[in-house]
Amino acid sequence: MTWSAACTALAAALIGCGDDAAPGPPPELRDDARLLAEVLADDDTPQALVEVDDAILDRLPVRAAELLESGAIPAARRVAERVEAAEVRTVEGRQVRSRVLSASRARVEALEAYRDALRRGDVEDLRLAATLRAQREAESALADATVEVEALIAE
Repeated sequence: MTWSAACTALAAALIGCGDDAAPGPPPELRDDARLLAEVLADDDTPQALVEVDDAILDRLPVRAAELLESGAIPAARRVAERVEAAEVRTVEGRQVRSRVLSASRARVEALEAYRDALRRGDVEDLRLAATLRAQREAESALADATVEVEALIAE
């Protein structure tokens, strides 16, 4: 190897331009991820759930159900609708959108079940506990999907 070739190879390795550099996601997939991230960032559901939690702490389950109906559930539905409508361009982007959409829909269903349990007026029954667990699992799945989207942008 000549001195010039050795220097070129070293320079390429130092700046990450060599053949061994791990490529990140293609630009189109990053665009898809950015689009989904914008949808997920514009989510009013968590704030609406704070009000629901406050009503529960005040032992007002019927009020909490009303707050779910008027605030958190519509906000969660809007997110699911916007995720579904997001026009991603890549196969991988559609796969990620599918996972985000599944998690978003699960959250809506969990919040509806939570609302229905709260309408009964008892904040300490087993049905309510089961709906709370389902709601937390749905939130966790959505958080995982959000991390996946953000990782695609950051790579």
